[in-house]
Amino acid sequence: YGEVDITMDMDALLRSSAPLALKVIVPFWLSCAPYFNSDVKVQKAALTHIKNYCAAAVKYPRLIPKGLFEACAEHFTLHLWRLSYCGGNMSEEISAFGHFLQSFMKYFYPRWSHLKKKSGKQKKKIRIGYISSNFRNQAVSFYMVNRILHADKEKFEIVTLSLERRRDKITERIIKKSDEYIAITELQDLDVIAQTIVDADVDVLIYTDIGMDPQTYKLAAMQLAPIQ
Repeated sequence: YGEVDITMDMDALLRSSAPLALKVIVPFWLSCAPYFNSDVKVQKAALTHIKNYCAAAVKYPRLIPKGLFEACAEHFTLHLWRLSYCGGNMSEEISAFGHFLQSFMKYFYPRWSHLKKKSGKQKKKIRIGYISSNFRNQAVSFYMVNRILHADKEKFEIVTLSLERRRDKITERIIKKSDEYIAITELQDLDVIAQTIVDADVDVLIYTDIGMDPQTYKLAAMQLAPIQ
């Protein structure tokens, strides 16, 4: 894992003539966190490197190829999740990562940076969408499923959008209790996923996997529903 006493000027690294591979390897190494048993010193160093890289990157979008952005989104999601288990306040670093995601999603996917307002009759019920890659026997379902199972059907329509990898008994219960269940199987094409979400025409969209799944993290940086 990255040395805790290294100071890296991320602005200078990105603007340098260093090979792209070096611009990837160095920040990834410095921001790595152990799967278990990370300590506060490692946490502080890794968080500083993540925050500084994200702040530098948004200044120079033309220096960040789409593939590098995708890799950063996946890497930083994983290691911020690991680092969170050390405890403490990570809001500053997570905010920097969120700004990084929002800036580059707007840069690479401008079509989805603003939601076109739809005209039509006012709906009798509020359509609430829940999106997840973990609608199965997994922790996300354990703390979210009651919102679906026990929703007031007089007031709300429940739409579940599943970035589906597999199903089990919990998935089947969610399907049964949803007014509409949409299985999204094209997991790598963000344009397809975004269009599917917009077509679902929900009033409120709840991302249940924030902090755990890079795809839903990136989708949350788009504007795909009036309220998110």
